[in-house]
Amino acid sequence: MSVPVEDRKALFKTFGRAFVKKDVELLYTVVADDFSWKYSEASGVVGSVAGKEGVLNHMLHQADRLVDVIFHDMTWYHVEEVSFVTFRITANDAKTREPVNETGIEYYTFKNGRVAVKYAT
Repeated sequence: MSVPVEDRKALFKTFGRAFVKKDVELLYTVVADDFSWKYSEASGVVGSVAGKEGVLNHMLHQADRLVDVIFHDMTWYHVEEVSFVTFRITANDAKTREPVNETGIEYYTFKNGRVAVKYAT
């Protein structure tokens, strides 16, 4: 059964708060026990993480890569069994402090009323 849109919005609100705080325990209140995060970074790095430790390490890696991150132009789409978000970020490279401007799209699947998989590009 599909997760109602209002429930998805609540999941994503908590997901976003957990991401910003790098709080894996809070994140795991809204993701499935077997949650996985698949990603493709602008640098060309492609990978997948799962499990609390792997997810936390990935969140920390993101914080080490970019600082002063601001999301712009976020637009959500909810269809049947998946949700999509398009966005743009501005940030600074953590090492060089050079400005970064990237666009992305993510989509999410659900399982038992929770986020099951996050695909990020």
